[in-house]
Amino acid sequence: MSILIFILILSLLIFVHELGHFLAAKLTGMKVEEFSIGFKPAIYQKKVGETNYVLGSIPIGGYVKILGENPDDNQEKKISKKDKKRTFASKSKLSQIIVLSMGVFFNFILAWILISITLMSGISTSSNNFPSKYSQNEGVKILALEKDFPADKAGLKVGDTIIKISSKDKIVFDKNAKDFRDFLKENKENLKIVYKKDWKSKKIFRTEIKSLKEKDGRFLAGVIMSDSVQVKIPFFKSFYYGLGSTWEKLKDISFGLFNFFGDIFRWNADLDSVSGPIGIVSYTGEVAEIGLNYLLIFTAILSLNLAVINFLPFPALDGGRVVFVLIEAITRKKISNSIFNWVNGLGFIFLIGLMIVITFNDIFKLF
Repeated sequence: MSILIFILILSLLIFVHELGHFLAAKLTGMKVEEFSIGFKPAIYQKKVGETNYVLGSIPIGGYVKILGENPDDNQEKKISKKDKKRTFASKSKLSQIIVLSMGVFFNFILAWILISITLMSGISTSSNNFPSKYSQNEGVKILALEKDFPADKAGLKVGDTIIKISSKDKIVFDKNAKDFRDFLKENKENLKIVYKKDWKSKKIFRTEIKSLKEKDGRFLAGVIMSDSVQVKIPFFKSFYYGLGSTWEKLKDISFGLFNFFGDIFRWNADLDSVSGPIGIVSYTGEVAEIGLNYLLIFTAILSLNLAVINFLPFPALDGGRVVFVLIEAITRKKISNSIFNWVNGLGFIFLIGLMIVITFNDIFKLF
């Protein structure tokens, strides 16, 4: 089930991204030869006008094929005089940048819409940047659990609300997340935890942790807790606050990814801080169990990640293509097809290699 949900989410993200490129290309007068979700062999395809629409059987990508976008000396000779005015290269540099950037922009719009939907329907969040009239304190919630650590073995789940933790004659009750974390640092054995599955419910549950797990000289419960606020915002205002929330998440993701890629070139990257397809499938299943709103937030975050990654100024990515266009605009000289294809090929090989390394790291983390 997790794999199916992941494929549906991935297909949505790719469709929205490629739709941005497609619409921008059409509006700027470029000839779109093919619009594909998934890779061939095709499950279904139909040509409407000048564009062939494809649903591929390999649901891990998609593309918009614009005439002359990927330069090839032999193919350029075959383009008719009529179509030469509609190639990617024949349009202004501004039009080219708009087409290359619109996929990223559409991913941002998707994230904004999804986050706004969750705000209007009501969701728990650790952010307290909303007016008090739209928010209600929920207490301390569990955001994540590390597999096979004491908290996980004790039966705690993501979304549970912690009420009280005690150890012998010491008790911390109805406090904030920092107080609970500090208590766990000072008390490592015979822990009794009282919690709720639903913060509104009167029913409480109890569990015990005999001792915390030692790792790298630290004693850990394997739990991430945060002060939680229930937010519900009226329809129109939800889009206003949703835009601010989306922008903040975009900045956080951008900062994290730029640091990660910087660490790669400094040979200091922490691969445990990122996940490939296998890791994301695992997270998808966990988030889906919590509820639809959390799955929408998860999808929004993936959409923003896709946007930021694609706009990195790196060969083979949209951002790298924008850099090529800017170089041509500044120098007023066309970059030769051989150099363009050679640089993009190296970039593609690097990205595939990085994805393989991250995927193997995901597999190792499962065992």
